[in-house]
Amino acid sequence: MKTQTFHTPFHEGINPLAAQLQIETNAWLYSSFHFLDQVKREQYLAANFSNAIARSFPHLQHWEQLCIFSKYLLWATLLEDHCMHTCPEKIRTVCDRIMDIFNGDLPDTNDHELVQLSEYILRELSVHASAEWVARFTTAFKDYYYNGLMAAYSFMEAQTFPPLQLLKLIRPRASGSYAYLTLLEIANDAVVPDEIFNHPVTERLRTLTARIMAWENDFYSMEKKINTPEKYTNLILVMQQHMGCSAQAAMEASLALKNADLEEFTILQNHIPDFGMFNAKITSYLNNAAGVIQVARSWYKLDTKRYS
Repeated sequence: MKTQTFHTPFHEGINPLAAQLQIETNAWLYSSFHFLDQVKREQYLAANFSNAIARSFPHLQHWEQLCIFSKYLLWATLLEDHCMHTCPEKIRTVCDRIMDIFNGDLPDTNDHELVQLSEYILRELSVHASAEWVARFTTAFKDYYYNGLMAAYSFMEAQTFPPLQLLKLIRPRASGSYAYLTLLEIANDAVVPDEIFNHPVTERLRTLTARIMAWENDFYSMEKKINTPEKYTNLILVMQQHMGCSAQAAMEASLALKNADLEEFTILQNHIPDFGMFNAKITSYLNNAAGVIQVARSWYKLDTKRYS
């Protein structure tokens, strides 16, 4: 199969604090995840999630924000890995408990270490955010588990491929894209009121960004997932199943879909309504979204061994 090359219209960069951020994130991995054995710990070190943040936010100078964003990505990935191949009941139980903690309950010794850390994650993120943002984040995280992971698991358990139209709804949620995108709002104080956040144009741009993130992950993780239950929600493999075509043809069709989403994103980005005093915040948010989209060109190929 030919290797596909992704092209984006966005500048590719990496935060100058990347090396320092990697040291900070790796130290937290050693100090806060005692349930991991050394082999697993080294696997997550090799995943190099801090560079995904450094590439997503190449111009962010706020050190504390970079740190908590990197810790969030590591924690959320560990949590998903811990829950994904269990059963719907466990996924729901874990999410229910985290929602309790996000809503003010305190973790206790009966909670798994990952669940206990949810209190720390929200507390540190909330330092940089408003109550309005916290409500959005908790809603997006709940959506991640209930409408993402649980929906994806149902197809994995049944060993069936969803229709492409349904995959477009499920996959970005199951990959945690929408929850991740909430970080873009608090980077450099880009939080806007609900009426702007929910405007049809900004809402569509958020959907497109989340989908592009998911499609990029599917391209780079396909070979790792092809012999696992996760193959049933991989874009290329879903496309191949429903088109009844070769893997190469499915790859090309999937790339065309991803590029169509990218083209629509670019068009809408250039035709943002006038939001008055919030124009600068929307511009900052969309610049961060472009940073997230361009990550695939380097992080998957150069920085991480998670999909090797």
